[in-house]
Amino acid sequence: MMSGRIFGWWFGSLIFDYKAYTRALVEFASLLRGHSSRVQVVIKSHPVSDLHALYDKVVAEHGDIFIEHRKKPMSDNEIADFDAAISFSAASALIAEIISVRLPLVYFTGALTDFGKKYYKYDGLEIATDVREAVAKLTRLLANEDNQARESVLEMQENFLNNYVDPAQRSFASVLKEVLPGSMPIDG
Repeated sequence: MMSGRIFGWWFGSLIFDYKAYTRALVEFASLLRGHSSRVQVVIKSHPVSDLHALYDKVVAEHGDIFIEHRKKPMSDNEIADFDAAISFSAASALIAEIISVRLPLVYFTGALTDFGKKYYKYDGLEIATDVREAVAKLTRLLANEDNQARESVLEMQENFLNNYVDPAQRSFASVLKEVLPGSMPIDG
């Protein structure tokens, strides 16, 4: 799950370094390729991101791991068909949908973690500080025998959804107003 740069404006704190971001994707593919269990990744980008060419290139060059670049929205049923989600970039409205269909979520530090610590409470969610750690956490969540770890992550994610993303309690627009005071009109 990658929103990233939207027409030159960086939202989130992971990918200020474009070269590091690109290297991380390649390293992620390399580490997954070396794993005993086969893992395939669908890249879900923000529909108006200006990084689509990068994601298309990653799929072309690492198609054994990154099997598709998806720009269009995904239904709850499509999301639920995956085993886990990895957030490589900034906060996204897709997160609420991922949590609501009980899909375990792995974060790279600087994706939702740094942003989140200021505006939400992410304590206890799966947080990775580098690609290797993210691969290890992803592998653990995909392991059939580790249901306890999976359920623990899902419970914490549901608590997050109920407390912070549920529109009845706090809308995404209100968070944007807090993050970007006076910079743009936001409805909803």
